[in-house]
Amino acid sequence: MSCSLIISRFNEDLSWLKNNKEYKIIIYNKGKILNDSHFNNIFNLKNVGRESHTWLYHIVKNYNNLDEVSIFLQGRIDDLN
Repeated sequence: MSCSLIISRFNEDLSWLKNNKEYKIIIYNKGKILNDSHFNNIFNLKNVGRESHTWLYHIVKNYNNLDEVSIFLQGRIDDLN
């Protein structure tokens, strides 16, 4: 089964993702340029809208090639209580 994590990032620290080898990681960056060799799929977007804009962008752009499972997350996941 193909599974991906789609991350909507502004300037959050993504170190929590670095040890994750189970999923394909796709990062949509709306903040400072992210130069990190741990991640191969980084796409820079204008800082428009919120994370839902980013996720909808991903769905529309990849509609015919979506993975079987897509998990949509914010860049920072430890502030949700």
